[in-house]
Amino acid sequence: MKTESGEVLSNSVMYVLLLALSMMFLTPVMRHAIQVSIDYENHYLRAMELPAQTTNRAVGHVLYHAVVKVVRALLPAASNLDVQLISVLSFMLPLPAMIHLLLKRSAGGALPDLFIGALALGLTFASPVTVWANNKFMMGYINPIVYHNPTLIALRLFVIPLSLLALLAVKERDYRDRNQRVFWLLAAASVIMLTTLSKPSYTIALLPAVVLFAIWRRLRMGKGGDFVFILLGLCIPGGIVLALEYLYTFASGFQHGGPIAFGPLRFMTAWIPLWRVPIQFALSLVFPVGVCLLYVDAARKCQYLKLCWIVFAVGALYLLTLYQEGPGFRSGNFLWTAYSAMFVLMFASLKFLIEQHKRERETQDLETRRAGPRLSHRVSVGFALFALHVLSGFAYWYRFLIYPWSAG
Repeated sequence: MKTESGEVLSNSVMYVLLLALSMMFLTPVMRHAIQVSIDYENHYLRAMELPAQTTNRAVGHVLYHAVVKVVRALLPAASNLDVQLISVLSFMLPLPAMIHLLLKRSAGGALPDLFIGALALGLTFASPVTVWANNKFMMGYINPIVYHNPTLIALRLFVIPLSLLALLAVKERDYRDRNQRVFWLLAAASVIMLTTLSKPSYTIALLPAVVLFAIWRRLRMGKGGDFVFILLGLCIPGGIVLALEYLYTFASGFQHGGPIAFGPLRFMTAWIPLWRVPIQFALSLVFPVGVCLLYVDAARKCQYLKLCWIVFAVGALYLLTLYQEGPGFRSGNFLWTAYSAMFVLMFASLKFLIEQHKRERETQDLETRRAGPRLSHRVSVGFALFALHVLSGFAYWYRFLIYPWSAG
């Protein structure tokens, strides 16, 4: 058994390794993205104008812009490219270590640390299983990773912790005392505000999903749903930030991107043929759907997995039925809700699969456990499906480096 100091050393080595690998892969692709994507130039200008007045660059989600402005103040002699690179990597580099910590807790020693680290790193690069490849080869897929949108990248750092905190509100857990409950409530309020300040996309799917899921559990099961937590920890702080962002962006004299309109598949079919929409949608969900099919009964009982599926369903509904008129149409601003919800769903599915392996491992005899972390056929298939997404993600990473306009 590892001592506490040995555990700390092992974790430190793993986090340094994840940091080094992330920097090795992300630095070239993000430098390239900053050079070729107009999004980075626009967001840099927004950052330099903070606090922005009524201009066509006024947006409410300002966390990334604030970081850019701080980095620029700390490094006045640095180039604009280096300032933007440091800013965006500050959101990207901590992500694998955070995911590793959460997955390691779920594994409970049932998987080697290096394997969990590979899963965590792979998740940060995972993309849909890709079939079609052209200049906009990701358009039509529900892609959890894009390199050309810095605010979506910033958002990814917060959505997984927020989803786990939202589960506390849905399940109505028992707290040791009032102080502990207040602590988690304040944690949820803080994280949802940071999430929404990064980009409002995930929040607008999470809030209705949490309320609907809590009500369903209360009606169906007669339990669940800490509605005080939902109100004070999620809805009020998230709603306040959303309202302020709306007023700052839309009511300041400039309607950013154009009005929202209802039009089923209007955005998707502007880029790809109608017959490809369900195929590419399904290819985006190979791993999450596969895991649920491998463990149907256990998946039905996993509250976290169900919550993440509901959030994704809300995000997908936005994407498939809503669009912005005018200049905002090409931006596809409802893409980001489905994209961020997909990222959390991928994490939830991976966490669930690891927990199933842990349960299967606990049922094995002592001699089998000592022989090493043998995977059952179902777990092996699940990890193989996840590997398809990771391989597709690295193909996307490579293609982005080679073809500068394949960012869709």
